[in-house]
Amino acid sequence: MGAQFLTTKVKMVPKLIGKLEKLETLDLGGTYVTELPDEILHLQKLRNLLSYYLKSRITYFEFGDMRGFKAPSQIGSLQSLQVLSMIEVDQRSECGVSMVKELGRLTQLRELHIGNLRREDGVTLCSSIEKLGNLCRLEIISTKEDEILDLQSLSPVPRFLQLLHLIGHLEKFPHWIPSLHGLVDLTLGWSKLRDDPLQSLQELPNLAKLILEQAYEGEGLCFKAGGFQRLKHLHLYKLKGLRWVRVEEGAMPHLEGLSIRNSELMEEVPSGIQHLKNLQTFELCEMSEKLISKLDREVQDEDYRNIAHIPEVIIWYREHDQWKSTGLCFVQEGKPVLKLCFRKGFGEVVSIHGDKAQHARTKAISLFKEGSCPLMIATDVAARGLDIPDVEVVINYSFPLTTEDYIHRTGRTGRAGKKGVAHTFFMKENKGLAGELVNVMREAGRTVGTHENKMRKFKSYTLWMDIGSMLEFIKSKLYGAHFKEIAANAPKATKITFDIPRFLQLLHLIGHLEKFLHWIPSLHGLVDLTLGWSKLRDDPLQSLQELPNLAKLILEQAYEGEGLCFKAGGFQRLKHLHLYKLKGLRWVRVEEGAMPHLEGLSIRNSELMEEVPSGIQHLKNLQTFELCEMSEKLISKLDREVQDEDYRNIAHIPEVIIWYREHDQWKVRFL
Repeated sequence: MGAQFLTTKVKMVPKLIGKLEKLETLDLGGTYVTELPDEILHLQKLRNLLSYYLKSRITYFEFGDMRGFKAPSQIGSLQSLQVLSMIEVDQRSECGVSMVKELGRLTQLRELHIGNLRREDGVTLCSSIEKLGNLCRLEIISTKEDEILDLQSLSPVPRFLQLLHLIGHLEKFPHWIPSLHGLVDLTLGWSKLRDDPLQSLQELPNLAKLILEQAYEGEGLCFKAGGFQRLKHLHLYKLKGLRWVRVEEGAMPHLEGLSIRNSELMEEVPSGIQHLKNLQTFELCEMSEKLISKLDREVQDEDYRNIAHIPEVIIWYREHDQWKSTGLCFVQEGKPVLKLCFRKGFGEVVSIHGDKAQHARTKAISLFKEGSCPLMIATDVAARGLDIPDVEVVINYSFPLTTEDYIHRTGRTGRAGKKGVAHTFFMKENKGLAGELVNVMREAGRTVGTHENKMRKFKSYTLWMDIGSMLEFIKSKLYGAHFKEIAANAPKATKITFDIPRFLQLLHLIGHLEKFLHWIPSLHGLVDLTLGWSKLRDDPLQSLQELPNLAKLILEQAYEGEGLCFKAGGFQRLKHLHLYKLKGLRWVRVEEGAMPHLEGLSIRNSELMEEVPSGIQHLKNLQTFELCEMSEKLISKLDREVQDEDYRNIAHIPEVIIWYREHDQWKVRFL
């Protein structure tokens, strides 16, 4: 049983809340609630208690933007609590001190966010945290920017900690952080450290995300060879004294995203950035003019050549105080969308993407429609079906996967006969669609500023068109090309034949397949594949393992055999694997060298499996392993106390989640 009041104007929780004795979740996120009544202590089954408020709607975090709630001093009596976010220490009375001490009684706690801390609270807080042996996520925020967080006395540390955010002044780097071998996500904010913290962090074996915001006051940072072996995302924000960054060869071999903001003293790109072969995005915001001038495409300075291998380089700077017209910006991926929102450059910005909760999407769309936020950043999936009037500008930051999607996007500016402008960034990796795009433009009666043959060769170009007169053309393209009216007496189709679309990146086939489709292995551009209810008798992996770009694979009731073998060298780019409702499945084998980049593995409703996948220890990059409604025998082997061989084989995985049902309710257990 749960209660949610998300993003409402609720300011007070009534005392009658204490009568909801079976309540397990109370979510007050986004409300104006700042204090909870003592009656909350009657909720002995409460597992998740969340109440927080973000002062501004923008995405750029400032100190003090996030506010929490003041809890009763006897909060420790809620023995079932697993998530507590975000609790604030009441500094007006002795209750605050006793509340910090009470946290040590919440031994089931897995996630804790606590704010408004003073230096003198440090020893008591450390004593309480030492007793929280199941803690996985911890955020600590001081009462103000220059208030010291005294965390040196913490020992021992929670051994399962995966996320750690420390927001506040640190006199010394906490000596215990390097011992957090399961740590995946680390943020140090407003720490104002004088010594380079990288030396202490570089050996963390599972660290994938690092944010340093006003965390270091030195002139340089050096990422040494062999350090940060699993780091994927690095953010350096507001390091005002920073003049240089050096990356030695062999450092951060898996880094995908690098963002540097508001470090105006830097005058060149990080030395050695050319060694980061997997870097996908390099982002600079409000940096020195001297640095930005070196990245001029026309000049092609040494700094420009050193970043030429990076697919996406984004430079943000201020030219005007506000974004003047209403617009939509489309990008391909959901999670990096928020990176494009900057308060200082564009006023307030909202975003919608597939990973965003429905209530948050609804609020974002409402703010955009009413004009409070003049720019909305969206992915195709999240924006599908939206009907928003008065869109003046559409920006296709990532070119759509098909020209049909391009027409649908740009058509948003032509509603009700109105006019608008669409800007499209057409990059060299999109050149395979150049011919189709030129045909679309010509069919609409529009000219393109370069010849088709030249378009196939250019590296980047911006297309623009007036959309007002294209509405009827858009309608025909959206619907006429995809649907045909079928007469009632038409003969029943017995066979479907078609040419394989050579640019196909996503394929979902839901239905019974008598045989595996022979043409799927030829889809060299395929990124996302789902086979659902296929009921195949032969192992489909043999046919799929050589797909060079496959990153996501879902098999749901797709295979009726007893075993699946992922062979050495197969699925070289696969990142997410989901095996659902394979009722006959008894075993899964992973040979060494298979799926080297796999990050997420989920197996559900395969009750005949009695052991974890053989060879799972070979998946060195696996971040999440999820089991749902599996056999009791399998689950019993993962008992932390017993530490069976299966348990030891998954010990390297930062997040192991087990879902099961008890008394018709879903329960979750983290290892």
